[in-house]
Amino acid sequence: MSIPTQVPPKQSFARIARNIWLTLLGMFVLLLIIVAVAPCNLEHPEDIAKLDLHHIRAALKLYYNKQRHFPSTKEGFAALVATQNLEKIPTDPWGHEYHYVLDDEGPRVWTNGADGAPGGDGLNAEITMARFDAELICEIPASASSATNGARDTAPTHPVPPASRPPR
Repeated sequence: MSIPTQVPPKQSFARIARNIWLTLLGMFVLLLIIVAVAPCNLEHPEDIAKLDLHHIRAALKLYYNKQRHFPSTKEGFAALVATQNLEKIPTDPWGHEYHYVLDDEGPRVWTNGADGAPGGDGLNAEITMARFDAELICEIPASASSATNGARDTAPTHPVPPASRPPR
């Protein structure tokens, strides 16, 4: 005794072609929606500057992890280029070099905006890199820092974590 099987009816060539066309059309419409809804925000110079500052911050972290200190104000970005943490001295989207200062709170990096002058509004406003968190980078002992730090600014390169927190 054999079990009868159902064979699906054959579809015509026109029906198959129509299904393929509708599938391709649906994919094209979906692609258009994705492109329209999620535009790339890097069309604006401020967004490019923020991305640059993010990369500079990452380069500073790498430099700190290798050298156990940040570059001095005098060394600046040249130290990051010399240690191959950056390809070249970075410039903002308006063609000005980014500013670097090492002070009591750690490295400070910023751009003065389109006009290159401090202050301003809109495209002329300063854009500044976020400071490093004290928990991410802790002060190394004085015995180790004097041997490895070389010429540095008189102020410490980074804050010391609060004593109330237990070491990790």
